[in-house]
Amino acid sequence: MAVAAVAAEAAAAAVVVAAPGRRVAVTGSAAPQVQTGAPGGKAAPAWYDFWTGTRYAGGTTIAAAPAPIDAIPVYARAGSIVPIGPAQEYVDQQAADPITLLVYGGAGGTFTLYEDQGTSTDHESGAFSLIQLTWDDAARALTIGARQGAWEGMPAKRTFQVVLVTDGKAVGFSTTDTPAPDSTVTYDGQAVPVRL
Repeated sequence: MAVAAVAAEAAAAAVVVAAPGRRVAVTGSAAPQVQTGAPGGKAAPAWYDFWTGTRYAGGTTIAAAPAPIDAIPVYARAGSIVPIGPAQEYVDQQAADPITLLVYGGAGGTFTLYEDQGTSTDHESGAFSLIQLTWDDAARALTIGARQGAWEGMPAKRTFQVVLVTDGKAVGFSTTDTPAPDSTVTYDGQAVPVRL
């Protein structure tokens, strides 16, 4: 089963990768580092280092962002919802379950999770599903919306592990360690509210 993430509402602004055109400069220090900026002005939402969970105010310069050869600087905007499935070497090696949802606190946000069968072109005929994820920062609540659509082999149930990343609780991404979830949800396609 393939899991693909589609965020039509804010795809371009939810995650920033230090790249050409983003004011990135390699420094001369022994440890690889870059200088980059957290987009927006002083009223802009915060940004979180994807690898460490460190929070940065919007509109600030990150003077010495770690940039080892195996982890380019990536930042998630406050309010972002980033789904991460289990590592796979090919599309249908194993079920994409559980899915960890990294929710970056400090602002509200939405994300649409797209899934299809992964090994055919059936998605071109409408064989796919969408799940709307909505984060209400003030209420500290994530709503996992009702599943829309269907496809052959779609699991009747799946597990979401929700992890809230905040200024006081830095959680970074690791390919070897899964962060402890703040909430674990067994999802059957119906809308589920999750209070964190």
